[in-house]
Amino acid sequence: MEVELEKLNRQPEEFQQEIRKLIQDNQLDLATKRVMDFADDFAVYKKRKYEAIEFQRRYTELREDKRKSSSSEETIREKFSGLTFSALEFVDLIVEEYRKIYLPIPTVVPPQEDKNKLSFKSNQKDNIAIRNEL
Repeated sequence: MEVELEKLNRQPEEFQQEIRKLIQDNQLDLATKRVMDFADDFAVYKKRKYEAIEFQRRYTELREDKRKSSSSEETIREKFSGLTFSALEFVDLIVEEYRKIYLPIPTVVPPQEDKNKLSFKSNQKDNIAIRNEL
């Protein structure tokens, strides 16, 4: 139960970093599984969940090709590289789509002492100047 609550409080960027770290550490089996979990938790569009399954399928297929030596070592290396690059782009896309819908709550800036001084309200895309009027 505690693990589930912790998961609910995490932001997609935290999972994104975790997946990047797994790929960096060459833990592709776990990384592709995390991509599926990530898509289940944060994908805005249903098709992304199916695309995530495809990453796991491609990884399994590549492992089989490597085990059977059905392709050259260089070809397998290129395919693994392509898979990891695609997975990273996919995770970035899910975060971008998620953030378009679920923006972080803007921070409210307390009024300044000087009434004519401008304060800034943080917005994801740009800062909006708001004149303090009391």
